[in-house]
Amino acid sequence: MLSAALPFLLTADRLKRVTRQNTLHDGSRPENAAEHAWHAALMALVLAEYAPPGTDTAHVVDLLLAHDLAEIEAGDRLILNDPGTEDRREARAARPLFGSPPTPLNADLHALWTEFDAGITPEATFARQLDALAPALLSWGDGGAGRALWGPPSDAYRAVKRRALTHPAPYAAFHTWMVRAGAPDDPTVSTPTERLSRQLAFLTECGRLKGVRRTTYLHDGSRPENSAEHSWHLALMALLGGLPPGTDRARVTALLLVHDLVEIHAGDTHFDATPEALARQADQEAQAARTLFGRLPDDQAASLRGLWEEFEAQRTPEARYARALDALQPMLLTWGPGGRGCTDRHPELTAERLLALKRPRLEAYPELWTLAQQVVTDAVRAGLLPTAPVTAGMKLRLSP
Repeated sequence: MLSAALPFLLTADRLKRVTRQNTLHDGSRPENAAEHAWHAALMALVLAEYAPPGTDTAHVVDLLLAHDLAEIEAGDRLILNDPGTEDRREARAARPLFGSPPTPLNADLHALWTEFDAGITPEATFARQLDALAPALLSWGDGGAGRALWGPPSDAYRAVKRRALTHPAPYAAFHTWMVRAGAPDDPTVSTPTERLSRQLAFLTECGRLKGVRRTTYLHDGSRPENSAEHSWHLALMALLGGLPPGTDRARVTALLLVHDLVEIHAGDTHFDATPEALARQADQEAQAARTLFGRLPDDQAASLRGLWEEFEAQRTPEARYARALDALQPMLLTWGPGGRGCTDRHPELTAERLLALKRPRLEAYPELWTLAQQVVTDAVRAGLLPTAPVTAGMKLRLSP
């Protein structure tokens, strides 16, 4: 399944270059659509208790992972524009992306995108709430740069968000942020509970994952990928299927959404680092887990830290498959069709060494292992990956 989906997965990488209107929490740069999709999906895990009874949280997560894919062609939806105009623009963009009619491979993703856009199922309704709350959290939440960048929130902006945030808990948080930013108070709106405040503080902290640079570059070689984008891309890979029989896909997705959160404090390490560097990284990540997950209410701290520990321990089928996707995705970006390689950054990395390092994670999954071997073979033929270490005087195509 993933072999057939490779062109789509590499196209999806372009979502990481779709600039959104809102900035990161610190105001340092605009957020991109892939980061936003990851953050909103993580919010679905943390804020699931505020959904209507019976709402399928796993389906909410899936909707949020897929909901902005049309922006690859259409760009970001403008919040104050006419919704009908924006809907038509995205519908036109969806046709070349998913196929017209959608191909069997992309049909499930197209169905998720369509369901979210229609907003008529309980899951889509709640997903749209989170989609509206996420940028407000970044711009106007505690410590956000919204007022410094744009001044007090406009009446039009608040009106749009008020229509979108119909649930009392998300709206209570939004109202509190607006009052702090200079908007008039509404004494009829309740104050967020301590539990919700802790959850939102955790989610704000998680936004820092967007600033963690990975050693992997985007597929076009333009810049390093960050860990939030990487987590979104992995979860999208899980959505495309091909999991071993009996593997719980929702569990795989949850593991992938949280697996790199500790890098907020520990940073990223290249997979070919020395054993000493990898051991230091493990220690730093364990310390980071205690600090980060401790921001949550106790029950959720245990639950989400449990997901991270499950991924690290690799004792469950879901964790092992999630780790396999984690091992494969950088290969696809770096050496997949149209990739730029990384010989300039890692001249010591050869085809033989790459496959030896990836084999323990991938060999148990024949489709993934075959795809990895094919990617390496093609990269060697294209001059992107040496069969022997690069030395002075060797001529080899280098990434920009």
